[in-house]
Amino acid sequence: MNIDLFSNYFPSARSAAAIGASCLTLGACLTLGSSPAVASVLFSDSTFALSNYSVVANPNDTESFTYQQCASCGDPGQALSITQAYNGTGPTMSGGALFLNNTFNYDPATQGAIGSIAVSVNKLLAINYAGTFTSTFKLVIQQGGNDYVDSISAPSLTFGAGGGSSGWTSIAATGLVASNFTLFNPATFTSGTGNPNFGGGAMTFGLLSLGTWSGVSSTTSISVAFDNLAIDINPVPEPASLGLFGFGLGALAWLRRRAGGRVVLAA
Repeated sequence: MNIDLFSNYFPSARSAAAIGASCLTLGACLTLGSSPAVASVLFSDSTFALSNYSVVANPNDTESFTYQQCASCGDPGQALSITQAYNGTGPTMSGGALFLNNTFNYDPATQGAIGSIAVSVNKLLAINYAGTFTSTFKLVIQQGGNDYVDSISAPSLTFGAGGGSSGWTSIAATGLVASNFTLFNPATFTSGTGNPNFGGGAMTFGLLSLGTWSGVSSTTSISVAFDNLAIDINPVPEPASLGLFGFGLGALAWLRRRAGGRVVLAA
């Protein structure tokens, strides 16, 4: 029996049955593919206007910590500029601040559960004394009144006498999932236990600048700058509709019965 006869009864069956037969022939019935339920969402900031940010300073600072939106220190143009300086209280100094961008909002309940997150940022680190230093970028998610942080490492830096600068370097990571993020307490600037819920609960994104420095002196100065922040939210893929595929299989079964066990697909 020819499929054209079947299509006289069901005009849409020709393509459906053909798809089903092709799938069976290729052994690809289970790999029809997936398509995102919703599009990915990209947050980006290349100016760091402080009016977009809520800032929480480290209450345990043992240094002078200041920040501003600089006019021309970025890569290029404007950027978030942070200066940390010795305040004379000991051989080490630490400090930082949490910056939440009030426009970086995502709700998995309405925009789709998050499958993964990709992030990139340009960072500059300048230090005026010798040593080997670790450079990181800390991505923040605030959800349900809690903050969660993932620390992304860059290659360490070694400066000789008088210190040096990293220049603008890119720090990036892909495939971040909920377990990459750890509960962070902004009241004490310490880590706890817990992860965000990528399947529900509105989120706000930002960054954390936090550092501890040893071997410091009264002349110690550290400058950090961030620019070109990009956070890409990738929703969980959902299976593409299998309705047409199922109909195609049904059509093939119907044809097989009508043809006495043999189906011929006409080109």
